[in-house]
Amino acid sequence: MRVIYDLEAYAFGAHGGIARMFDETILRLSRKPGFRACLYAPWRVQRRPPAGPRIRTCHWRPLPRALGRVPLLNRVHRAAETIYWKTRGGDIYHPSFYNSRPRVGAVPCVVNVYDLTHEKFERADDMPDHRAFGERKRQAIARAARVICISEATRQDLLRFYDVDPDVVRVATLAGGAEFRRMDPDEADRFAGGVLAQVRRPFLLFVGSRQRYKNFHRFLLAYSQWPRRRDIDLVVVGAGQQLVDCMVRDLGGEGGSVHYAGYVPDATLCALYNKAAGFVYPSLSEGFGIPLLEAIACNCPVCASDLPVFREVAGPVARYFDPYSPESMQQTLDACLGAGKPAELSAAALEQLGRFSWDKCAEAVWEVYRELV
Repeated sequence: MRVIYDLEAYAFGAHGGIARMFDETILRLSRKPGFRACLYAPWRVQRRPPAGPRIRTCHWRPLPRALGRVPLLNRVHRAAETIYWKTRGGDIYHPSFYNSRPRVGAVPCVVNVYDLTHEKFERADDMPDHRAFGERKRQAIARAARVICISEATRQDLLRFYDVDPDVVRVATLAGGAEFRRMDPDEADRFAGGVLAQVRRPFLLFVGSRQRYKNFHRFLLAYSQWPRRRDIDLVVVGAGQQLVDCMVRDLGGEGGSVHYAGYVPDATLCALYNKAAGFVYPSLSEGFGIPLLEAIACNCPVCASDLPVFREVAGPVARYFDPYSPESMQQTLDACLGAGKPAELSAAALEQLGRFSWDKCAEAVWEVYRELV
């Protein structure tokens, strides 16, 4: 079986669940007898594609921007690219994102659906052209021989928003990384020391981008008005401090102490989960929620939005709040901190973590491929 992967998503950024899913599944599937992967990687990537004896990486160099504005040259270049990929040969085409047009010939196409955030919220993020993206996504789903959703909640959303045959939709849930685990205090101090140099009190942890659907602005407002803000700091992992963060804190009044750590290595993030008094995930919409599993694996108390997908991923381990209500956020934080951090992973936490693994994800994808070949 030869699968052609289009790793367009690897050009978007070095972080995120899309590239991690393809990394983990391709590496595992490459151990299957008879499996071969041909990776189409963009000329410039933010993340190194997976590599191995049965994995081959190919590039198609784009036209320079100035030449791409010449219609005739652009058409010739696109035609040559089409011929190039049609001659690669393959049994399945599996793009990492929603291709506006297939790069290969008439072979079955598998499309991943990661979330329905843009269908639920107008201008959910800073994507420049939401209409074009929506049409591109619609065409990709309509063309797919199989659609893979990364959670059952995402599958239900897909069937609600799109006229798609339920028989072609499958679920392959994501997982947390094996590097996220409990650390002893000295090890956690060693990996997190630089980030926490200015943190003198117990702290809450937020992890992720700060697009509108991540709901960080509403959580920051809730934190700024929280009576316990003078005793609990907030550490933010993701992009550095932005102007809008300052504006939201202005609305909240005095506020507490917020520390923007930027992007950190996984070992440092693991240490932060271990040292945090609680992890907060206030999103309005998600397709899965890998940070929930990371926090649970590190024995970090979890406070999350009351969303079906978060109930699916974190189950009874997390405490849930209304993501539209700062008061609900504050009450849940009070209850979480009042309960304290458990000494050991609970039976519920172990059971929840056992439901998700990259091996299970890869096997689910493999079954989809077998259906088509």
